[in-house]
Amino acid sequence: NNLGVALRDLAVRSEGPQAAAYLEQAVAAYLSALQVRTREQLPQDWAGTQNNLGSALGYLAERSEGPQTAAYLEQAVVAFRSALQVRTREQLPQAWATTQNNLGIALGNLAERSEGPQTAAYLEQAVAAFRSALQVLTEANVPSKWRQTMENLARTYELERDWSSARQSYEQLLRHDPGNIELQAKVKELTEKR
Repeated sequence: NNLGVALRDLAVRSEGPQAAAYLEQAVAAYLSALQVRTREQLPQDWAGTQNNLGSALGYLAERSEGPQTAAYLEQAVVAFRSALQVRTREQLPQAWATTQNNLGIALGNLAERSEGPQTAAYLEQAVAAFRSALQVLTEANVPSKWRQTMENLARTYELERDWSSARQSYEQLLRHDPGNIELQAKVKELTEKR
């Protein structure tokens, strides 16, 4: 697992084929760890490794093209959903919320590579994941994670063409950061799209 983390970090600091190679090695390391870190024997370690696997697959998808991108994202979604079997809101609320946010990102990225009703289904699931995460990642308790998750939610509403919900999300972000010119422009743009 730690080897996977190190390889993922190396990939983030690398470019091109080298970054993809590090990510493929990270995925292999996580899969090796999961041979021992089983849900039955080490449930929290298993869930943490599943979350890490999902993240590495998401990064790998960013560096891929064509059908392979969607395949990596689908695998990431499976890994995050597996992690959520153990990372419950009741038992591990922060880890649960982080994994929900990660799941939402993967689903949103998958939606952008899909067509028709499948796109809408993925976006709906992404919104649900972000909204779940925001139950724990509140502005008062963890403002930086709240902001990131709210931004993810607002962008997903835009992909859904739900202009009203997107505007409301950006307005909440603007209340948090009233001087942010980009947020001001986004709220104005979405107000005109009513």
